Amino acid sequence: MLAALASAQAARDPATAAHCSRVTDFAEKLAAWLGWDEARLNTLSIGARLHDIGKVMISETILRKRGPLSPEELAEIRTHPTAGARLIAPVDSAQPALPYVLYHH
Repeated sequence: MLAALASAQAARDPATAAHCSRVTDFAEKLAAWLGWDEARLNTLSIGARLHDIGKVMISETILRKRGPLSPEELAEIRTHPTAGARLIAPVDSAQPALPYVLYHH
């Protein structure tokens, strides 16, 4: 289920998918350097990969806009962490990753 969500995100917005991949790589390397155990690293990996999943609920016009966002557009963008948390909340295996999605900003 989580892989399907990540695939849907990549299909809809390749730039966000690439960003999530870079965030995941960096976070995993940093956490490994900090000595995190395997279980914690796995949770981090899921959370980092899905941290922007809520952007699937944001208008493509806003996601692809070049230049500054209007206050209304910025307000919509700021809803993506809670939208993402709502999307993954029903998935039992995603429960440990919820804080990464909800609080990444």
